[in-house]
Amino acid sequence: MNFLIIHNEYSIRGGEESVVEFQKTLLEKHGHKVVLYTRSYSEMNKWFLGKFWGMFTSVVNFRSFRDLNAILKEDDFDAVILHNLFPIISPAIIPFLRKKGLKVFQIVHNYRLFCPIGILYREGKICKDCIGKGREWNCFKNRCAGNAIASFSFFVRYYLVRKLGYYNKVNNFLCLNKVQMYLIKEYLNPKSKVSLLPNAIDVSANNEIKSCNRKYISFVGRITEEKGFNDFLKIAKKMPDYEFAVAGAKNNFQDREIPSNVKFFGFLEKEQLNQFYLESKVLLFLSNWYEGFSMVVIEAMKRGVPVVAYDILAAKDVVENGKNGFIVSFKDYDAIVSTIERLFSDNTLFERLSAFARERVVGEYSENRYYERLIDVVKSEIDKLISY
Repeated sequence: MNFLIIHNEYSIRGGEESVVEFQKTLLEKHGHKVVLYTRSYSEMNKWFLGKFWGMFTSVVNFRSFRDLNAILKEDDFDAVILHNLFPIISPAIIPFLRKKGLKVFQIVHNYRLFCPIGILYREGKICKDCIGKGREWNCFKNRCAGNAIASFSFFVRYYLVRKLGYYNKVNNFLCLNKVQMYLIKEYLNPKSKVSLLPNAIDVSANNEIKSCNRKYISFVGRITEEKGFNDFLKIAKKMPDYEFAVAGAKNNFQDREIPSNVKFFGFLEKEQLNQFYLESKVLLFLSNWYEGFSMVVIEAMKRGVPVVAYDILAAKDVVENGKNGFIVSFKDYDAIVSTIERLFSDNTLFERLSAFARERVVGEYSENRYYERLIDVVKSEIDKLISY
């Protein structure tokens, strides 16, 4: 099968760019021809009133049509995989591609189909205003993009895109978690087809877990409020005799009161992070928002680290309570403390959870499993076309 992958790169390279590269490499590894069409957020810097025009190119961009027409004349494709389309490429290409007879699959990286800023989080708590009364207008009313002009731009582009129904033409939404699947069916289009396609990790390397001194209660990732770092510090204060460790830059928390038992390692490169996991007894994944699919969770589990996560999150799809970690009620700090104490006092429990954590990653979140899931969905849609 031949694949066309489409992605609007962000101004700062992030996880979506890594997924695009991973997906292209994986498909080519399995013998598929892949063409990648990208445009960059940086294009707006060359335009007169660039960000202003970005409000309109988000709704329709005729250059994207011309570029894709040229690509389609050169090659035949069985499927198109979409990643980010804002603000340059525009989701207007979706009905355009469907008219060309192509099957279109949308990777759902975040919550931008329902929330203009993509996170369903505002003022320290989960926000569902934009899937309720007023929809995208709430983004402008609450200044969710930081200021009135940016928030108005976000309101206009996502309101028009929704009203024009571009995403109703997607053949299948490939979701990272079940929360996204529910929201698409409930608030985007009940007729939409959704499939689960969680992210994956390379399990071929570092499969052997070396014997080491696992002593840390760990936090890995962006050190922000929505990621649950405040909660992490509260747990550390409750457990002064335990060692807490953080992999990530302090950012805006540098002026906060940090308990003396919390050690910062800063940003860690791949091998350093691997060692960090091997010295961790448990990972606290206490995000206060829904998340998409955190690579941190499966990276830790691959190294045999049990995970403690809140019950509001997509982490519930990965962490099986009592098997490879524990799911606790939101903000139940006492439950987290008692769970950590159990893991440190009961080595048999820890070894059992650690072993199952590794097994689950190898079985469910490997490159091969990702490929199988993706190809099964694509073939299913193509077979429908053939039988029809």
